[in-house]
Parts: sequence; structure tokens; C-alpha cells
Amino acid sequence: MRGRWTSSAHIQWSLWSVIVCWVILFFFRFHPIHDKPISWDALGYYLPLAFTCIHHDPLLTDKAWLEERNARDDLTGTLYQITISPEGKDMYFFLFGWSYCYAPFFGIGHLAAIAFAYPADGFSWPYQLALTAGGLIYLAIGLFFWRKILRTYFDDRTTAITIFCIVIGTNFVNHLSIDNLSTVNLLFMWMAVLIWNTSAWYRTGKGKHLVGILFSWGIMTLIKPSETLVCLIPLLWKAEWNMPVTWLSAFRLAFRTPKYLVIGIGCVLLLLTPQVTYWYTMTGQLLFDSYQNAGVGLDWLHPHFMDVLFSYRKGWFVYTPIMMFACIGWVWFRRSNPMEGSALMWSFLVFFYVVASWTEWWYGGGFSQRTLIPSYVILSLGFAAFVRFVFNRATWIRIALAFVCVLLIGLNQFQWWQFKKGILDPYRTTERYFKAVWLKTAAPPNGDLLKLVQRNFNDELTFDSAHYRLKTILYPTPQMQIDTALSQEEWAYDMNIPFNELTDSDHLWLMIDAELEWGSFATDLPLLVFYVKHNGVYGYRAMPFQRNDSSSFSTKSFIYLTPELRDHRDVIGTHIWNRSKVPFRVKQWQLKVYEPIE
Repeated sequence: MRGRWTSSAHIQWSLWSVIVCWVILFFFRFHPIHDKPISWDALGYYLPLAFTCIHHDPLLTDKAWLEERNARDDLTGTLYQITISPEGKDMYFFLFGWSYCYAPFFGIGHLAAIAFAYPADGFSWPYQLALTAGGLIYLAIGLFFWRKILRTYFDDRTTAITIFCIVIGTNFVNHLSIDNLSTVNLLFMWMAVLIWNTSAWYRTGKGKHLVGILFSWGIMTLIKPSETLVCLIPLLWKAEWNMPVTWLSAFRLAFRTPKYLVIGIGCVLLLLTPQVTYWYTMTGQLLFDSYQNAGVGLDWLHPHFMDVLFSYRKGWFVYTPIMMFACIGWVWFRRSNPMEGSALMWSFLVFFYVVASWTEWWYGGGFSQRTLIPSYVILSLGFAAFVRFVFNRATWIRIALAFVCVLLIGLNQFQWWQFKKGILDPYRTTERYFKAVWLKTAAPPNGDLLKLVQRNFNDELTFDSAHYRLKTILYPTPQMQIDTALSQEEWAYDMNIPFNELTDSDHLWLMIDAELEWGSFATDLPLLVFYVKHNGVYGYRAMPFQRNDSSSFSTKSFIYLTPELRDHRDVIGTHIWNRSKVPFRVKQWQLKVYEPIE
């Protein structure tokens, strides 16, 4: 079904498109060069390699060196990359899949560091360069398999246009160039490998493709647990809802090549064994959810569909509008390939539901919706179907749509430039701010006032009361305002208030004015604690009282900015943590609640 717009047999347009795209991304990766690619999330995925191979501490028993390194090089705001086991031991937050993929390049970097007299510490220049090169190699592999998939269904020039438009006209250009050590690069590659092997397996029945499917599924699961759902693609590939006999097609085909089925399962077990062994050693459990963060998680009943698609903060269609054509074109792809089209469509819808159900739906500081990039392998089939449909229409339609695509690619490149220059804020962009910087080469003087509230990763708080109003003043009890009886409880003056009972805004500033009189000497000063509770505590902040003399503490004001809320029904809490359990008296206590002036 090549249509009348076909390619010349002697020119491999799609191959040249892949080469040109890779060279462009290579250029963006090294111009300018970034000196801290192993930082933030990439640091977390890298830790098993560094702890095991450099510090010979695979169980992460001593993180002092990491704290010193972070203090010196500012690799991350907080060490969220380390979680806590039920027994209180430090554990890796992320799984081992990323480390598997980059282990060969880590080894090359380590040997280069030794050979060229660089520090063999896991972070010197040879390590950084080797891992970056590894990311570019994985990108090349992903592009190669992506092209093979598209060429299975489309002519060469349609494939070439599709690859170029998606690489240069979407957030792909950011996350697979300057951010190429993120999981998105690996997941894109393995998604392409899995879909290619699925297509080839059903066409040929060869067992080697089954091994490719199982290996890809296993490694993607260990890179990002939610990616285990990619198993839906091979399972649904030839399934038709109105024909139950087709629902088990994948299993019947798998058992036709039992030797390769055993090899594939063996590969998956080989991948899983180190991870399961680590979990069992640290927790006594064969399966353990290391994503221990009460502030984020899946909320299946309240997905953020509209935010993911259309918000000015990270809306997919706002920042990568060219992908609308991919969604439109899916109509034609499914019409010409009903079973594969249905399998991929339903798989993508499941992926999208998971993405939208994550409470931190903006996914950090990326450009647009980075979590959807692996699904571009799927969506590109719709984009290619759209391209083929357009180029089989009248000339003026082809010219008009080509002009629109050029404009959208230009818009994406300009917005990406704004993003790199800090004109588009990666965390705080609102509708008002987006419109203020639309097609601008500089942020307006009052731009910061148009953004979401500033939350610093280092917990530094600066409260500007000019943009807030006092909503209410609260006391621990209606009667208690001053000079209460002595108390020696470890946890005293608890207050818990549902956030939505205080405001409809997205955040609050809380200020407690307090003075404690201490009856005797205490080795550990008491702390004023703020927190937010969902199923567990998050947004925790503990601040010490300051000693005024041997028996009392000076009056002190404590301020707290509520974190990004998981749910507006979450509870704000505060209390005094009397660590020494010696008697104290509250001489003053009031909680002031400030909400933003709209």
C-alpha cells in the first residue's frame, strides 16, 4: 500500500534521515558540553555501579562518600535516590536495569581513567564521556530498529519524513540529546527492539524473535517497573476481541519453539536474579516496592488526562503539537492494519492512563511530557499513516500540510531554545507566564510573579508576604493561647488540618510564632515539625528551637511552604518533638495561615 507517492529505489531516504537525525542529536549533546551528566535521576540509576565497582559496597552500607561528593559537586538537591528498607537500612531507590545497560561503558570509562591518570572515582571525565557515548550508541540502535518497523508498513520517503519530523519536531530532541543518560533513551530503544521483534515473530514464527521480545520486556521492567505493561504488545498483536480463539495466539506461537521459549525465560530470570537477591538480602522479601515516597504515586481514580495533554506547565500538545497528527493518523493505520493497529492502540491507551495517573503528572524538570517518548515508536505509525494520506491528496493540500509541519517544527525548536535558556521554566510555567514569553527571546521583568510558587530543592525558604493574605490564626486548642501547663511528652501540641478546609489554592505558607520555657538542661533541643500526610508522611520539615539561656528559649518564628500536594484532601500536620523528654512550658504559640492573593 505504497500509494502514488513512492520513493526512488536507488536512494535510501529513510537511512539518510536516521543518519542526519543522529548527527544533529550528537551535535546538540556536545554543543555545549554538559559537565554533570551523572546527576539527579541519572545519579540514582548509576549508584549500583559506583557503590559496587568503585567502593566495593554493593549493599550501600556507607553513603558518606556520596554525601561528600554531592556537597562538593552539587549533583542533586536531596539524596532522594536512596530509600529506606523496613528495617531502616539505606537502599537503592531505582532498579538495576539502567546499570545493566551502562555497565560496559562504565568499564570502558574505568579503564580509561586508570590508563590516562584520571581519578578512578566513577565521576571523572572518562566515566562521563564513556557513559555519554553509550547513550549515543543506544540512540543509534533505537533509530535503526524504529526505521525497520516503519519500513515494514510504509514506503521509504514516508518513513524518512516521519523520523525527521518526530525527532526534530518534538521533545525527543531534548531528552535523547542533552538528557541522553535518562531512562527515556533506553526505554525508546528497547521499545523499538520489542515491537520489531513482535512484528517479525508473528510474520516468521522464528524463535529468536521470541527471545528478543522476552529480553526486551525483562530489561524494560528493570529500568522502570511500570514498563512491564509492554507485554501487552506481543500478547495482543493478533488478538481480536470478537474472536476468543485468537486471544491465546501468543502462547500457541511461543510453544511452537520450546527451545527458544526456555532461552527467553532464562534470559528474564538471569536479569531478575540480582535484583530479587538484593531485595531479599535487604528486606527478606522477594519483591519489594522501593518507590517509598508518600508524596507521589498512582491514583487510578483521578487521572490527569487534561493536564498531561493541555496544561501550560507540561502539556504534551502545548509543547509538541505536531504529535496531534500522529493521533489523527491512527485512524488510517488501524484501518489498513486492523489487528496490529488495535493491539498497539490499546497498549498505548493503557500506557497513557498510567502516565496520567501518576500524581506528579509533570514528571520533574523535563521538556514537555518526557514519559511519552518511548511510545513515539507506536505513535509514529499513526504519523506515517497521516503523511501517506496527505501525500496521496491534491498538490495544494500537500503543500499546505508541509508548511504547517515546518511551522510546528520551528515552534518546537524555538520553545526548546527557550527551555534551555531558562525562559520557559521547567517547573513553574503557568498560562499567564506562557503567554508572556510566547515567541519572546527574554522573560519579562515581572515574570517570576506569573509563575507557580518557587520551591527550592535545598529547603531554603523566603516568604514574601506582599503577595499573600492572612487566612486564619489557629491554636492547638481553643483555650490555649499563652502560658500553658508543663509538658514532658516526646510529641506535643499536635495539630492536623485537612488542606482543603483551609484553602482552594495550590499552596499555603504556614508560620508558627512560638516560645518555649525549658525546665532543665536538655542535650537535644526540641524541634518544631511540619509535614503533610497522605498514606504516609511527606513534605517533612523539622526546625530547632534556639537556646536563649540555660532555662528558656527565645521567641522564634518558623515558616513552612506546603509541598506539591498529592491530593487536596491531604492533612497538614505540626507538632513539637521533645527529643530529650524533659518538662517544658509553652509561653507563646500561634499558627498563621497565609494563602496567595489571586
